[in-house]
Amino acid sequence: MSCILHVKILGIRTPQRYSVHRQVIAAGNEIERENPGFSIDVQEISQMQDILKYTQLLTWPVLIFHDKIVCAGRIPKKEEVKGWLQEWVDSL
Repeated sequence: MSCILHVKILGIRTPQRYSVHRQVIAAGNEIERENPGFSIDVQEISQMQDILKYTQLLTWPVLIFHDKIVCAGRIPKKEEVKGWLQEWVDSL
């Protein structure tokens, strides 16, 4: 199976985006080892006009998988992200 999950991290503040990015990459690396052919494409979005294209939420950071908000207003733990990634892989 070959699939790419498109992940977007929305946020104005760089430290918040960076923290979420680290959790997503760490969890993604574990899922990739367990599911050959799976990969993630992470994009950070920091400009307000671009953020508003995805959500009207003004609570950051926001984590989006394939245009669906999975977490908002906090930095998720790696295990949470891994669970969300695994759910997405299992749904394929």
